[in-house]
Amino acid sequence: MKSVKGAGVEATFAEELNDVRDVAEALVEEVQSPEAAKDPSDEDPLAIMIRAWIELESTVDQLYLSVTQSDDDLRRSTRTRLKSLLDDGVIPPAVFHTISRLYDLRNRVMHGRHLPTIEEARSFTGSSQMRV
Repeated sequence: MKSVKGAGVEATFAEELNDVRDVAEALVEEVQSPEAAKDPSDEDPLAIMIRAWIELESTVDQLYLSVTQSDDDLRRSTRTRLKSLLDDGVIPPAVFHTISRLYDLRNRVMHGRHLPTIEEARSFTGSSQMRV
């Protein structure tokens, strides 16, 4: 690599150290500026859904472990763990059905059968943040 481009400037490694320092400072200013902050509405809906699902699945795992006291049971699928929590009376049917619908949507998205919109991703996130 002989050069770097960014923040509207270009530098080659043959330039003086001060010139390179100026480029680095310009890049830092660009990253730290409020204008460079990413608008959440521009975020990828898939990324939003994945993050929400990971948080929800972690909550389900914690709840399941608190009931079973065995890490071995985490090898079971999320749906199986949910069913066990339902059967043991730990979660009500409404929670089971909501998480199951989210699980199905997550699978459709992850396997490329559905491309979510930003609105769907936000709705998914809101639904996944319910308290168990």
